[in-house]
Amino acid sequence: MNAYLVLDLAVHDFEKFQDYINKIPAVIEKHAGRYIVQGEEPEVIEGDWNPERIVIIEFPSRAKTKKFYRIWKHKHFFNYGIKRQQVS
Repeated sequence: MNAYLVLDLAVHDFEKFQDYINKIPAVIEKHAGRYIVQGEEPEVIEGDWNPERIVIIEFPSRAKTKKFYRIWKHKHFFNYGIKRQQVS
């Protein structure tokens, strides 16, 4: 069963973030992931959630999703000019 990594990101340094954009697709692909939503600025229809950018990545299993996230976090991919992150 597929599993999804949902990221709510706020970018404060687009120059650093560009480096992230260049590096992360290879890491996602290595873990059999694919973008479903990539850096969109969402429109909230109901509620008080206020995301700045949304990324949704699909993986073939929950185990692959968790492995990708552990590697991603360990390699500090979140430090590429991102000021806020929420992961679901």
